[in-house]
Amino acid sequence: MNIGREVGNVLHFSEQLDILHKHISLNELPVKKRDAFDEQCILLEEYLGEDNYKNVYKRMRTLNILSGVMAFPVLLLIVGVIVYSKLNEEVNIFAFILENTFLWIGAGVLLALILIVSLLFYITKNKLYNKIYPELKHKLNIK
Repeated sequence: MNIGREVGNVLHFSEQLDILHKHISLNELPVKKRDAFDEQCILLEEYLGEDNYKNVYKRMRTLNILSGVMAFPVLLLIVGVIVYSKLNEEVNIFAFILENTFLWIGAGVLLALILIVSLLFYITKNKLYNKIYPELKHKLNIK
């Protein structure tokens, strides 16, 4: 993770939220102001009578949660294997894992699923912020 990029993203979305708030105030739109960028976009889109941003945002959140849910058991298993191998030096847990092909196949399938879900999340996030949000701004006549 690049900290500089993340700080840049936070500043960018903060600036965009400020632009949306100014547009709401200047045009006296009957839309509540929110502190969260995505919530504000959803409310503005509802004002326009659309739900594209909301649907894609829900899909993005679902994919993010799904990738976390799928990765969490893997993390627990790795921590468990390390702790168990440290506590019980007579048992070579890594040799056991290497000897069981089913574990390798299961781990490979799970890894592939996590990568696919992560890729879908990345694609959905890019679609939301690089395509749908600019369209929303265009519909609201925000430059």
